[in-house]
Amino acid sequence: MRIEQASLLGSAFIGVYAATNEEYTFLPHNADESFAGLVEDVLKTEVVRASVAGSTLLGIMTAMNSRCIALPKTAYSDEIEMFRSYLDVVVVEGFTAVGNTMTANDKGMAVSPLLRASEIKGVSEAFGVEAVPLALGGLDITGSSTYATNQGFLANPNISKEEFRRLKSIFGTGGAIGSLNYGNPFVKGSILANSNGAIVGSQSTPFELGRVDDALFPNKEVVKNGKGV
Repeated sequence: MRIEQASLLGSAFIGVYAATNEEYTFLPHNADESFAGLVEDVLKTEVVRASVAGSTLLGIMTAMNSRCIALPKTAYSDEIEMFRSYLDVVVVEGFTAVGNTMTANDKGMAVSPLLRASEIKGVSEAFGVEAVPLALGGLDITGSSTYATNQGFLANPNISKEEFRRLKSIFGTGGAIGSLNYGNPFVKGSILANSNGAIVGSQSTPFELGRVDDALFPNKEVVKNGKGV
């Protein structure tokens, strides 16, 4: 497993601009080829150039697991069809920043309590997992506050012990709390990860890299920035 640090489009908040699962990583059309190469090397996914509503903010405007991707109603029809060539698609009516409202892996999904019951049912059926409404750390932006893969999850360090326990149950994995990019608690905006490895924002500290290791790669040898640990 590898953990690398990088910037995307001049920003350490790489998870704002990109989204990944076990097979595909969606990057903005103007993302550097060097970043695309890092994705292929570390995450071992196919890189797909994309936009949502003409925007580069793919991480904020999408959520996905290995089966399905959720898009906002503002997504253009040609964009929706492009994503459908890779994954099932569900369109969420109530929010544009879909990625801030939900996080999923192939075992479960945590969603913002702000979603309507019909929206929760829709994403649950489309993703093929149970979608559980859950505020984290007193905030309704559940998707921003946790990042999950099929191996583990990293969550906002301000969540309660009970909220952490519920995330373990939802995602069916262990996990850890932590921040990224020098103390930012909204971890989803600073990471791209799957079962193969992780890319985190360039401002993340060594301690934060250790928390990613604990959260996403338990009991596995991890290489951080090219050095075995």
